[in-house]
Amino acid sequence: MPPSKLYIKTKALERLLKEEDYYKKELQDQQKLVNTLKDDKSVDPYELKKHIEVLQDTERLFPSLYQKIDEFKVDLENYLKEFSKDSGVSSVQNESSESAPNTNTEAPTANGHGSLSPIDKVEIETLQPLIDELLQKATLAVKNFNSLH
Repeated sequence: MPPSKLYIKTKALERLLKEEDYYKKELQDQQKLVNTLKDDKSVDPYELKKHIEVLQDTERLFPSLYQKIDEFKVDLENYLKEFSKDSGVSSVQNESSESAPNTNTEAPTANGHGSLSPIDKVEIETLQPLIDELLQKATLAVKNFNSLH
């Protein structure tokens, strides 16, 4: 059975947040290297220039990365809202086992078109802690980026 839309959306957001961590580390490492090269008087100016360009290239990745994180976060939130609305659950994040959807409940695709994909109670219960953590991290990451720029 192929992965559900909920699983795909959750894992896509998780991947973007891992990319954010990777790019932050890369930026720090490149900044340290540039600083070291600037302090070393024997370094070829061309080499320093190229490392500065790499640093700038890495910095240019962040706006589009945070835009994608925000888009994927909103997409996941909208998907969960549609699921809640269609299943009669007031809040997917706060649902109790009595109000959880049954395995026949279907949620529409994120854009409201196309075929319906089933989301069952077990999948929601399994992914909910990860979804909550990812949404919180994504919100914080975008907020921090926007406050700096």
